[in-house]
Amino acid sequence: MEGKKVGELVLEGRCPEAMELAEKAREASEHLQAAAEILEGIAEVELAYEVIACGSPSRSGGSASIPDAVHGAGQ
Repeated sequence: MEGKKVGELVLEGRCPEAMELAEKAREASEHLQAAAEILEGIAEVELAYEVIACGSPSRSGGSASIPDAVHGAGQ
């Protein structure tokens, strides 16, 4: 028996659980995007240090001495 297409039937429906999961996935995506932006901001840190020397230059013309208390400054 040979057939001939006489029409088309399309069935549509909704799965509430899938729709709920899709919404949760969208929300999670937004949260993850915000977290990624925060982490990128943290990764781009600029540190600025000021080194203050005290004392007089050495006799050989070198740099002034830096007291031990200043070595840890800025950390």
